[in-house]
Amino acid sequence: MYQPRHLVSLLSALFASALVAEIPNDFEQAFEERCKSVAAVEFFIQNEIDRSPLKAIGVVLDDQGHVVLMEGSVPHWIPPERFKNFKVRVLGKDHEGWDATYLGQNSVSNWHYIQIEESGRDAFTPITQFGEGSSKIGSFSWGIATMGEDWNYTPYFLSGRVSASKPLPWYITFSDNSVGTPGSVAFNAQGEFIGWIGTPTTDEKVIILQGRKYQAAVQMVRESNAFLRADEFYRYSKEIPSSATGQAIPWAGIAGMQSLDRDVAEIMNLNNQGALVISDVIEDGPAATAGLQSRDIVVGIEGEPLPKLVPGVITGRWFEKEIAKRQPGDKLTLDIVSGNEGKQIELVLGQQPKPLKEAERQYFDRLGFTARELTMVDALARREMNSDVQGAVVEFIKPNSPVQSAEMQIGDWIVEVDGQEIGDYASAIAALNSVDQDSARDEFVILVERNNETKVLRAKLN
Repeated sequence: MYQPRHLVSLLSALFASALVAEIPNDFEQAFEERCKSVAAVEFFIQNEIDRSPLKAIGVVLDDQGHVVLMEGSVPHWIPPERFKNFKVRVLGKDHEGWDATYLGQNSVSNWHYIQIEESGRDAFTPITQFGEGSSKIGSFSWGIATMGEDWNYTPYFLSGRVSASKPLPWYITFSDNSVGTPGSVAFNAQGEFIGWIGTPTTDEKVIILQGRKYQAAVQMVRESNAFLRADEFYRYSKEIPSSATGQAIPWAGIAGMQSLDRDVAEIMNLNNQGALVISDVIEDGPAATAGLQSRDIVVGIEGEPLPKLVPGVITGRWFEKEIAKRQPGDKLTLDIVSGNEGKQIELVLGQQPKPLKEAERQYFDRLGFTARELTMVDALARREMNSDVQGAVVEFIKPNSPVQSAEMQIGDWIVEVDGQEIGDYASAIAALNSVDQDSARDEFVILVERNNETKVLRAKLN
């Protein structure tokens, strides 16, 4: 009779044999072909005083050279004109790469797009060439991982078994092992495309220091076991933005939504569906105009109940995606519970206020900082629920500059410059230009708001 350890060894051997059986004899060629659907992308961000290099992995979509990058690959708050020198490289090749153009960010998926110059497109293979496959629980999955820049992004093989699939709010599939690098692609045993590899899950580890145990969350950087399902990827990846700025993005005028507490949901007989509590409503925004109020509970959209998603925060993301799929001017019917009353409210979606990347900004080299136009993001951070926010905020501070010596901080809200009250961005720039261009000036005083407190800063210029 087998002992338990013998049984484990036998099962491990059988499992390894099953994996080998699912890999075809000509796999090396198939692997190399699919590596051409993955691109290494390099570019710079032009800052006020230097350049910062960034790198990402993307998927080649079509023979027109379109490449899609994950949401976090390109900073969404930086003006697109600051993105410089995009280069796209074939994995594992010692080549400087081909030029590419940044096309923008899709407002529904939040993915970024670039386009390879025409002369380099034939070096890549669109992911659509490998079809769309399924990934059932327990099925074999494999993907492409990449080394770093010093290794010319050399690709290598990873594999595992599909272990779970959950709507988060789009369907994410999980493998028992890492299957590739975030931004790369995953396939099934038949070599069909089954998913776009995303952010890895976090493992909980126990660290013992000086005899004491500590729980730590550990996350892989270069490898991931999670991927967006292929059908979800294809549904949204072809929606390439027509412009890097100026997109018509719908806006409901709601600041924050929290999933309804489970106990409260059970009391309200809402435990079999999703429900979202509105945190704040922006003054004069679409929701406020329609009559929505803070603490109202949204239970349905267009006559359909909200889906019940786990964890509860996913329901809020689902709602945001539903808004993003529409256009400014579209009507949206919400089923809500306000107090003890259930009712329907129809709101007309507005145009999203100016995003950070489109805000005006100016750098003052002599003073040593950048002033940026206030946006809705700044207002919400200060609990200002007014859609018509005005003013200027400190965005960048040059090291060893006059304002750094005066203890200015990034995020300071500019209130006065040399006693002149700042009412909007234009008045802030005019006052700062006056100081910056006055070569005889040896100091200036700036009043800022920080953490709901007013600070008086005196900066010496000479």
